[in-house]
Amino acid sequence: MFRHNYTGTQERRGGFLPMPEGEYVLTLTDTKTSKTKNGDPMVNVTFEVTGGEYDGRKVWHNVCFLPKENKGAGISKHFLKAIGQPFEGEVDVEPNDWRGAAIKAHLIITQYNGKDKNEIGEIIVEENTGEVPF
Repeated sequence: MFRHNYTGTQERRGGFLPMPEGEYVLTLTDTKTSKTKNGDPMVNVTFEVTGGEYDGRKVWHNVCFLPKENKGAGISKHFLKAIGQPFEGEVDVEPNDWRGAAIKAHLIITQYNGKDKNEIGEIIVEENTGEVPF
């Protein structure tokens, strides 16, 4: 048990309204490994918005490493390319090395359990250079 003083504190419902849809620079701040419902490796990623009105706001993203037969298998390859990690052939995936990587992403608003939330709709990478365009 502990004591907490609410004197002078206004009641506030939890949560934030989602940020407007659009392009944001995001910095990867944390990773946690887990598995998908099918048992495939997955990394839960935490990003923070870098700069602008929403500086410091968090965005969560899951990177699933699916078998090559799955049509979504290339999504994790694109993610690794965007954050400057090895993405060709057989690679060792070390999510702790991802921290500090920055990406440019288009955020969208989706619904989860009846509430609006931000989600990464697209990670933007210049195809000619492999560089993130910012």
